[in-house]
Amino acid sequence: MRTLSFIIALSISLIMISSPLWWTTEGDNRDRIVESGSVLTSLRPLPTRPRRREIIIGVSLSTTGHFIAESDMMRQGFQLWMELVNGRGGLQINSRHYPVRIVEVGDDSTALTVRKNYQHLILEEKVDFLFAPYSSTLTLEARKIAEEYGVILIVASGSSERIYNSNNRCTFAVLTSASWYTKDFFSMIRNFKPKPKSYAVLTTDRLFSKSVGKGARLWGLQNGLSEVYFNSVADLDKNLHSCIIEIGQKQPDLLVFAGHSLDAIRFTKQLKQSPFDIPKSVVMTLGPSQHGYIQELGKDAEGMIGMTQWLPDSHWKGDIFGTAREFTRRFQKKFGYTPSYHSAQAATCGVILQQAMKRSAVLDAELIVQAIRNLDIETFYGPVKYDQRGLNTRKPMALVQIQNGKSVTVWPAGQANVALRYPLQNTK
Repeated sequence: MRTLSFIIALSISLIMISSPLWWTTEGDNRDRIVESGSVLTSLRPLPTRPRRREIIIGVSLSTTGHFIAESDMMRQGFQLWMELVNGRGGLQINSRHYPVRIVEVGDDSTALTVRKNYQHLILEEKVDFLFAPYSSTLTLEARKIAEEYGVILIVASGSSERIYNSNNRCTFAVLTSASWYTKDFFSMIRNFKPKPKSYAVLTTDRLFSKSVGKGARLWGLQNGLSEVYFNSVADLDKNLHSCIIEIGQKQPDLLVFAGHSLDAIRFTKQLKQSPFDIPKSVVMTLGPSQHGYIQELGKDAEGMIGMTQWLPDSHWKGDIFGTAREFTRRFQKKFGYTPSYHSAQAATCGVILQQAMKRSAVLDAELIVQAIRNLDIETFYGPVKYDQRGLNTRKPMALVQIQNGKSVTVWPAGQANVALRYPLQNTK
């Protein structure tokens, strides 16, 4: 009877996943297009500058609050791109070149400050273009302002589909959308022995994390696994320990945690202190893929899997930075360590704008937006091609695992350094 109930539930879930109506309601299909008949109004003209000599790009980045670490990584990516472009004479529009100046405004990792910052950048700094801040929550606020005023916004780190659900005029994402983060993990893990049968999902109560969690439930069911636990936690400090105890009692084969950098460190510490066996495989959105995670956790990091948008030794290449390895060498020379995907995504924001401006051949917002929409290119970060919501529909994910104190690539198969270590019960 239990098996029959599961089959019925799985069948219903698969029907829902394949239904255009379901995707339209939930907004998680990367390939869904804007409804026919929708009208996009004109964009704000680029600011008129007597004897224009530069292109000005505005961005808000966290200098206090929860998102400092990720904002620092993004800042370095923006800086590396700007220095490379200016070293070559600036952004090219037809036969002219314009040096780039990035105007950064600090925020406190809150939505209210970000809204004020982007209004300031548009109305007072009179920037030509915008880069989005870190996180889906803050990017959603930046997107509202950008769309209200009709200013092009390139998004490095806002992956929640909620940002792109409406008919955006001028908002474009670099990265894979949040609900697709775990797709490759479930595709990879289903073929391992002993075959996993169940999974648990724990997320923080933030826009990005909840989008990842919702996707994990879909991919878990689609791969024939049974969900034994799901929870979104508002106060991680207060509730994390009790959640991990509840998960341990359920004994899932797989555990997905969706949160940000500091969340991943706290989660890993609590998990390794749990009296229950570690699940056969543990994957998280941030942590194992980031610089500093191993240094912070030491042996507690062992065996943990991280999702990542990009790998420093990936096979991608493009016109601006060359290969991923060339970007990595340039970054290491300047900053002294291997870049995370946050830095790569930030630099790719500049690459996308640069490629579109080169193709438009005119310094005109409408033509530049059209050029972005028509992009179908490969960059050092990966492929870029947009649907009409502004989502990059060609971008894949990768997975790393901490093995013997180092972060190694375990997926995709063609780029894996070593095999996935599975199961993990004996890694405490």
